[in-house]
Amino acid sequence: MTRAGTLLKASLAGVLGLCLLGYLGICAYMYAIQRSMLFVPDVRDVSAEVERFAGAEAVILTTSDGERLNAWWKPPRSGDDVVYLYLHGNGANLSRRAGRFQRLTEDGSGLLAVSWRGYGGSTGSPSEAGLRIDGLAGHDWVSARIDPARIVLFGESLGTGVAIGLAAERKAALLVLDSPYASIVDLGVMRFPFLPVALLSRDPFRSIDLAPRVTIPVIAQHCTQDWVIPLSESRRLMRAFPKEPDFSVIDGRCHVPDLARALLPKTRSWIAAR
Repeated sequence: MTRAGTLLKASLAGVLGLCLLGYLGICAYMYAIQRSMLFVPDVRDVSAEVERFAGAEAVILTTSDGERLNAWWKPPRSGDDVVYLYLHGNGANLSRRAGRFQRLTEDGSGLLAVSWRGYGGSTGSPSEAGLRIDGLAGHDWVSARIDPARIVLFGESLGTGVAIGLAAERKAALLVLDSPYASIVDLGVMRFPFLPVALLSRDPFRSIDLAPRVTIPVIAQHCTQDWVIPLSESRRLMRAFPKEPDFSVIDGRCHVPDLARALLPKTRSWIAAR
């Protein structure tokens, strides 16, 4: 090989080496910041804002790994009414959802809304493993007060993954899903096809693997033009449940649509017929 050829080969190897280092650097950066992209908490303490949810009180839940979670509790009107265990999405805090809680409970239903670790004054930092522990703490707290057969698991967006996991391993009456997903890691693959997302993911939230173990009824809704979670991902999840869910598709560009669009009337109809 001529001297020029040798220099060209060395130059190409150098360029490829720099490209590889750059790519690995991008991978390392995405690995480091992924949780700040997935979890977007409002950390302000919500315990003092519970008056936004009429009839509710602020309570503290202690998790099995020692975290202290803020939660809002509104007891059911009677011993026959259901209690929602509300598991919220990846952003803001409980205060932003006070209107939803009020609408869910205006028929006499009770509700416990859990503020994830790292959200709304709760201790700790969010992760998939941590949120699943938080969901278990919420279920344990409610089931110590009422028959678990009266618990309605309500998952919102990211919280649907925790709700599905609870339905797969704990007793409850009904699973309600607002804007669910099949797999967070699969969403990551769709958005970052140039990265080895499956290898980098710390919080895969593979709901589609848990859905086949859910035996209770499922009611769900999803928007046709959801800019956060594509409708196709929700449809894929629905096919994984052993019993066909009552699935409503809401026309329009929205994520976590108004409860009155489908979830509230369908859930109340189910409760009335139980």
